[in-house]
Amino acid sequence: AQAKEAREAMRRAKEQADTQAGALKKAEADAATEREQALLANQERAEAEKRSLVETEMAKKAVSDALAAEKAAEALAASQKESADRWERELQLAIANRSTAQAREEMMQREASHAEERAEQALDAARQAKLDAEQRAEALKAAEVK
Repeated sequence: AQAKEAREAMRRAKEQADTQAGALKKAEADAATEREQALLANQERAEAEKRSLVETEMAKKAVSDALAAEKAAEALAASQKESADRWERELQLAIANRSTAQAREEMMQREASHAEERAEQALDAARQAKLDAEQRAEALKAAEVK
């Protein structure tokens, strides 16, 4: 009976050892699965950080490009305004020169007209003087004849 009890105790001890070994294997398998899951999670986190860094750099570059484009646009606008101002000044100068030339031409036309009038008056005076001289000459001839 003692041998039977000893065999029974050994069987139970073996079953308990097998159960504990199974539990240990399951715990080891669970730990290995958790380690794999942790490694995958760490890899995903590292990849997400890399993507985040790349996206951050791309955003910085986009902001930098936008600022550079804005500065270039401002410089172009300033250049175009300066050019437009220069054209406006040149146009105003051309208008003033044209007005001055027109005024000068009008003055010269008035002077020419006055000179023409004076020439006609001088010509009329010369004709009158000629007529007066001819009349005096005839009067002198007539006085000499008498």
